[in-house]
Amino acid sequence: MKKHIDSKRKQEYVYLIQVLSSVIKQKPVPVPPEHLDWSFLYALAKYNTCHNILAYGIQSLNSVCVPAEIRSKLERERGMYFVQDTNQLLELKQLSESFENNGVDHILLKGSVIKKEYPRTDMRIMTDADILFKEEQIDAVKKIFASLNYQFVHFDQDNQYHFQKKPLMYVEMHTSLVNHSDDCFDYYTGIWAKSCLREHCSYTYEMTKEDYYIFLLEHASNHFKLGGVGLRQLLDIYVYYTKYSHAFRMPYLREELAKVHLLSFEEQLRRIAFKWFENGDFTEFDLLEEFILLSSTLGRHEVFVANLSILHKNESIQKQKKPSRMRFFLSALFPSKKTMCINYPYLNRNPFLLPFSWVQMWFQRIVIDRNVHYKRGIRDRMNYITPEEESYLHSVLASVGFDAEKKNSR
Repeated sequence: MKKHIDSKRKQEYVYLIQVLSSVIKQKPVPVPPEHLDWSFLYALAKYNTCHNILAYGIQSLNSVCVPAEIRSKLERERGMYFVQDTNQLLELKQLSESFENNGVDHILLKGSVIKKEYPRTDMRIMTDADILFKEEQIDAVKKIFASLNYQFVHFDQDNQYHFQKKPLMYVEMHTSLVNHSDDCFDYYTGIWAKSCLREHCSYTYEMTKEDYYIFLLEHASNHFKLGGVGLRQLLDIYVYYTKYSHAFRMPYLREELAKVHLLSFEEQLRRIAFKWFENGDFTEFDLLEEFILLSSTLGRHEVFVANLSILHKNESIQKQKKPSRMRFFLSALFPSKKTMCINYPYLNRNPFLLPFSWVQMWFQRIVIDRNVHYKRGIRDRMNYITPEEESYLHSVLASVGFDAEKKNSR
């Protein structure tokens, strides 16, 4: 598992952060350093889904600075994302108005909220839209989506109903802000009572600025624990904090962050965000900074697999069984009841249906989702985590105040 960025690539990492910072703060983009590897810079920006911000950043640069091929790619993609963003915002407006007209309580979440805090909404790429609603209104929700020519895709057995209108719209309707297995599930059951109706609306709610910031961090922390977070999540936090921190009720914010065990996580991510985007300090990258730089938007696959093997190891020890690669491999084919209960809660009442849930899971993945990568899956399950890698991940978690044992028991 990679733990450090390549020192020969440091200037590309630094320059990308400088461009992101300049564009977000609407300041002139610095001249690129000599011998910059533009192909690597472009790939790094795409890896972090920040390439549309890079596209806006290089507009002001002299054509001599930017290779024609890279400029052409970015300009083409910028046009594509402008169309996508325009379509998404219009569709979301139509959906929200339909919910309002039909008495469906709802709250827009994640990308559809944070993208409006960027200088241009299309800078913040959004692959799908997330909306919170009350599950007892699902029949009305399905009728509204059908009337707007959306297809119902599936219900993921936990908290999301999925709808799609090809080619650009994919909407996840959430019955809760976090999964039922999440430690913070009970905390977020009170979000409706704490949210306020938008002006001139009767069914369209929005979180307070503090509560949205906490949710932004909670969402980031879940990805961080599973596989990591990259530059875009850090940028979201920076953008939102700099815009609204003057209005935050700081005692309330700190009290609520403490309740969901995110005080240290928030402090560390904010520290890095301001070090990079505000102060332009790149003298040295610490353990946590390099972990973020190595992560894509939602983390690294190798970290996710490593965390699965840690979970398997801990469960094996609890059952007084010897952890092994073969057991780890079989646990992927036939997950434990505890794991399966996350997506198939009926097992809590009827544990004897565990074999049926395995069939249901594999039918969903192979026939409906079609997201099974056989070769990669076998390779991942045979690459069991080493003690050194486990120690590294523990150190990363400890750097933001997370207890590894608590995380792995979730």
